[in-house]
Amino acid sequence: MVLLGRTSALLSDAHRHGAQQSLRAWVNEVRKSRWRSVEEIRRRYPRSWVLEDDSFHVSLTAEDIGIRFAVSFEVGAVRTFAIATAPETYRFSPSCPPTMNTAT
Repeated sequence: MVLLGRTSALLSDAHRHGAQQSLRAWVNEVRKSRWRSVEEIRRRYPRSWVLEDDSFHVSLTAEDIGIRFAVSFEVGAVRTFAIATAPETYRFSPSCPPTMNTAT
């Protein structure tokens, strides 16, 4: 996948939340991946949420501080938005089995 939005502000936020090593690992994994569906992301990251706008939140820390991003499966690109706390509003929570998730 092509990764977009890895800015100095994003890196600074990861550092502030103590998630810089987890972010680095996630970035390396994204670059090697070729996700084709929401279900693939949900299976790979059990602590993930599909948000109301069809973006994702994947936890990077035990406190559910994580990365928010959107995926263009057709193009093979991931656009990061922010390092943030776990969402309160979501379409599919981590407890929802990936097979129930029909968002595309």
